[in-house]
Amino acid sequence: MKSIKKTPIIFGILALISLFGFAQQEKVLQIFRGGEIVHEYTIDDFDYIEVNDVIQAPSDVNASVSDDNITIKWNAVEGATYNVYRSPDNVNFTLIASRLTETTYTDTKPLHGSNYYRIKAVIDDVESGYTSSAAATLTSSDMDNGIYLGITGFNQDLYNYPVLQLTESSVDGFRNFIDGLAMKNGTLLYYSVDQALNAMQATELPSDISTAAIVTFTDGLDQGSMMKDVPYDDDMAYLDALNRRINNETVSGKTITAYSIGIRGKDVSDINMFSTNLAKLASSPENATEVTSMAEVNAKFKEIAEQLSKSNYIQTINLKMPGVSNGTMVRFTFDNVNSAENSELYIEGKFNLKERSLEEVKYVGLTSTSGTTIKGTVDGIFVNFTLNGVHTDNNVLIKSEFTDEWTFIASNSSWQINSEFDKTENSDIVTERSSAVIMLVLDCSSSLAEDFVKAQNNAKDFISTLYQAVGGTENPGEQEETIYSTKPIDLSVAIWKDGTRFYLTPDQYKKANLANSIVEGLTVLSNMGDFIISPKLLQSDEIFKDYAMTYYSDLLPSKDMATVISARYRDINNVLDNLGFSDFSTYSGDCYMTKTAYDSNYNYQIHLSYYTGGNLAESYNKHNKTYGYIRGVVDINHEGPIIWQNENNFKLSVIKDGERKFISKADFDADQYDEIEGIVIFMGDQSFIIKLHDEQSDSVYKDAAMSMYSDILPDKTQASIISMMYSDINSALINFGGKAFQYGSGCRYMTKTAYNSNYNYQIYLYYYTGGELAGSSDNNTNYGYIRGVININ
Repeated sequence: MKSIKKTPIIFGILALISLFGFAQQEKVLQIFRGGEIVHEYTIDDFDYIEVNDVIQAPSDVNASVSDDNITIKWNAVEGATYNVYRSPDNVNFTLIASRLTETTYTDTKPLHGSNYYRIKAVIDDVESGYTSSAAATLTSSDMDNGIYLGITGFNQDLYNYPVLQLTESSVDGFRNFIDGLAMKNGTLLYYSVDQALNAMQATELPSDISTAAIVTFTDGLDQGSMMKDVPYDDDMAYLDALNRRINNETVSGKTITAYSIGIRGKDVSDINMFSTNLAKLASSPENATEVTSMAEVNAKFKEIAEQLSKSNYIQTINLKMPGVSNGTMVRFTFDNVNSAENSELYIEGKFNLKERSLEEVKYVGLTSTSGTTIKGTVDGIFVNFTLNGVHTDNNVLIKSEFTDEWTFIASNSSWQINSEFDKTENSDIVTERSSAVIMLVLDCSSSLAEDFVKAQNNAKDFISTLYQAVGGTENPGEQEETIYSTKPIDLSVAIWKDGTRFYLTPDQYKKANLANSIVEGLTVLSNMGDFIISPKLLQSDEIFKDYAMTYYSDLLPSKDMATVISARYRDINNVLDNLGFSDFSTYSGDCYMTKTAYDSNYNYQIHLSYYTGGNLAESYNKHNKTYGYIRGVVDINHEGPIIWQNENNFKLSVIKDGERKFISKADFDADQYDEIEGIVIFMGDQSFIIKLHDEQSDSVYKDAAMSMYSDILPDKTQASIISMMYSDINSALINFGGKAFQYGSGCRYMTKTAYNSNYNYQIYLYYYTGGELAGSSDNNTNYGYIRGVININ
């Protein structure tokens, strides 16, 4: 239909009035050309009639190629601006430029292959009709790598959109094609898949194609393919032939990965045949999916698109190892395992000393174009090997920090890790994006009814997911997956390694090499917040509210977090137990502190013995103070590694050559050091050392204590921290050969801080723990044992 610029004029009004005047007869409007009727309309079909001026389309359109650009020119239309449209197939046109005032336009991002252009003139917001098409073909022996996409819609007809690279300049064309599809009867299911395979094989593609895939969506059986010019006598013969094509043929030398998604329409009575169709149109059983709703269709489309968008990465791995004995078996693992036997991603070969090569190489969990013999290059005592064209079976990327070298020790039939293998120096990995070709085959039959629009939207979402993965401007692709997920997984273990937080499944965690990693804790996802729970209690003893809020306020769970823990504690505890972490106690009286106040005197607590299913308890009352255990919880978006406690806590402070060092038990050798100071404590802004032994065997009165030991007595804050953490301090003291703080009636330790004019505060571990101190008693006599502390400046 021609577009028009409205300029109404009165024409033939008297004739029309006379026509309408005859009320007893049906009247028609007849249009004559050369004395013959060319159009006839019933008068009742009209509201009114206007005669307007037609906007002329530009003429003499031509297109020419120069330096990978295409320039289009046309003749002017007086008073007009111009819109430029482009199509890959001369059928489906997309607007690429608008409101041009010149009569020339250069397309700087043309499509590889055929480009068809049409122009429309625009006057006062009204467009003319299309011009005729001007065609130009962009050919290149060095085609850009990326994702190449084609679409086939089917019902009683086929609707094809050619295979093109998915880019900013082409993505709207794909979407517009989807929008332009319409429902009709018939389902040429087999024929459409057949032609889609032909289209992939006939298309010029880049030389680095690593993935060839076809994704078919249908809601029914095949109805009509046998009427096409095909060499088969029945549906089953055609379906079997398609299955053979999918499993045996290639596209650009690559095997075909085929997916099928089926939602059974109401008119499908042969359920077995429907399922057979899905199975035979997929390249493996797991790639055939029957769903029951369009929401499931969309989810499956998204899953497939994400999988395909990750499948076209190719890596080059450069490995460096010291030369070993001839015939030694060498294994390089890429999945960060704690033993070679646990690896599911590795290469293994026999070292040929004379040839400096790896021979009889086998690949597990990955493929490579380097073959079964890899020639090495010598660098001093080292040999360098390069693996080309590496691609993992599950589409994850190999990282240097997950690489280890192992050699097989024949005498004890075990693999030994090369502890001197430097992951940054000896493993260099280059990742490049190769190309993929994907055909999307869509059912457009009328049996979809109101679900057809949903199917169109699902298909456009599929395109958008692929587009985002290649860096589309709408939402650039996210970080590609490595062997460990960088996206949170519920009830996984969060670890921090080389500046990245990874989420390991329990099975991955048990097999992982955790050297140089920080184990942060258990990940919990919920609609009330996502967080990470510490692997163990932050201290062994319960703690009073005031001290909990002073020293652990940033690590205590909020009310929402505590509610989730209470509601899901069985699942959480099961995973904690499975991983070897300490779980939440359900023993009567065991409570866990939160940072949320119940009222001015109490805090909410996680009390799993009495309050579960998401309910929290008011704090227990002990000496009119609230208390409970401390289990650290941190929001999952915490920046940087989660450090629950100072790494130097409970280490031994020693002096060597005038320098203080903090050492662990494994490094402890008393003869190596000039002085053994004691156990190190870092808490809040406090840092001090607790001596390994009491200063004397007997207790001492206040005045004598202040005279003899005032310089080493703990102050009130230090004494409170000792009271709060005494079990862990005692364990550390014993670990290094010291004497634990005595626990029991009468076992008090003196401080330098006055309780009042007559008494001092005391560390009294029999009645007052969790940070609280006692005032002196016993007939107004102030006495206790002396345990010295040293302040760390």
